Amino acid sequence: MSRDDSMTRAEISDRISRARSLIQEVRDDAAIPVVATSAHQADVLCHRIMWEMGAESGTTPELEEPIEREDSE
Repeated sequence: MSRDDSMTRAEISDRISRARSLIQEVRDDAAIPVVATSAHQADVLCHRIMWEMGAESGTTPELEEPIEREDSE
């Protein structure tokens, strides 16, 4: 991806939010403990990306409300 084709902050934020929603779903529904733990760690890393971009004010994603998926059933 060239510099001219790079994503905007809004696009990055949107994609990370969508990723977090999927990761949280895996974390909450996984029957395999190591998968749930790894999904939790992935969510923390995504939260950190958002925090470093200034989109999050807290540093503890565990205390946040879950991100709702638009196509949740």
